[in-house]
Amino acid sequence: MEDRLLDPEELTPYVATLPSGEPFPVMTSHEVAWVEHRSRRYATELDFTTLVDRDTLDHLVRLKLLSHRYQTWVAAGKNYSNQPVVPGDWRPSIIAYAQEIRQIEKGLGIDKPTRDKAKGEGSLSAYISALLLRARAFGILRSKQLARALTLVKELQTLVVFYDNCTPTERAKFKASEAAIVNWVRTVMIPEYDAIDAHFREHEQQMWAKSKVGPN
Repeated sequence: MEDRLLDPEELTPYVATLPSGEPFPVMTSHEVAWVEHRSRRYATELDFTTLVDRDTLDHLVRLKLLSHRYQTWVAAGKNYSNQPVVPGDWRPSIIAYAQEIRQIEKGLGIDKPTRDKAKGEGSLSAYISALLLRARAFGILRSKQLARALTLVKELQTLVVFYDNCTPTERAKFKASEAAIVNWVRTVMIPEYDAIDAHFREHEQQMWAKSKVGPN
């Protein structure tokens, strides 16, 4: 009898497609959907061109399916044939698959720490850099407030000195009064100083609130 490779469909009616395009016999239609969903995501999100990487990715999907299958059985207390399963019999395999999955993902550079490092998010260095940028922005704000405050105080001083040096007639002529000085403080000095802080809150701090910065 001539030896030949068995078509996967001869083993099971359920055949999924792996990231490389290779067929992968599975046990249920749910597993077909589960595998192909992940295969599509890997195909669109990752750019692996070497045969070794594609084969490794296929192996990763197989391992993840087996882990998913056994965890499903343990959670349900029975397998797909409704036969009871003993959780303790499957947990060693689940743990072993999880360890191998982490190693493969790390080797392919698609584990979370590697992805976070590549994006610069969640790392301590990125967190410190963000803090330094915010501190610098806050320092610029205070510098602007100080500069404007000194200017406003100088203007206030000029108004007060002018008022003190004027005679009652000159004050009436130039409308220099204590009430006018207080009104200038209320309508010019305080609003202009506060406007700097309001602009900072509206633009800088709004961006801070939308971004999540912090070490994992």
